[in-house]
Amino acid sequence: MHNIAEEITGEWLRHIKKCEFVEYNVKGPHQTEIDVIGLNIINKEIYVCEVAAHIHGLQYVDPQKRRPDTENRFIHKFTKDQEYVHPHFDNFTKHYMLWSPIVKSSKEGAKYDALKSVLNAKEVLKKSGIDLELVINERYHAAIQDLRKEALKQTHDLSNSSVLRYLQIEEYLNKYLSIKK
Repeated sequence: MHNIAEEITGEWLRHIKKCEFVEYNVKGPHQTEIDVIGLNIINKEIYVCEVAAHIHGLQYVDPQKRRPDTENRFIHKFTKDQEYVHPHFDNFTKHYMLWSPIVKSSKEGAKYDALKSVLNAKEVLKKSGIDLELVINERYHAAIQDLRKEALKQTHDLSNSSVLRYLQIEEYLNKYLSIKK
């Protein structure tokens, strides 16, 4: 079972990146789970996506230390993802992506800052060969707009995707209402 944020990610991979296969909640060794994987077989590309849809802003907390642990969480997660994916898709171009709609920057001098944590994780991961693409904030919104445009192009029933079907209905309703006025 996947959630709506994972479906947005998967549908973007399917329709915008033309992935022929999209899989959700892929279980790997050592209790790892990748939220969304997309395969574009023709271009030999794999998209490895972690999705965190915290509507009040991204932040993970270490339960033992009782303090934010966002940076370490993503470093660990993407390192495990790389260990799982790399040997199986050696000849594929790998795209590691973090999808999160709201990643806030804290006020100057704040002890914890989610945006800085994500950017720090990105830098640490880069040193280990993972070029993490951030689909956050404005870029997340742009991805939804990409899907909205895609849904508007389609005239057939998109019931196999609740996200695309919703966007399709909304866009066609907007067209209808503007004509009706």
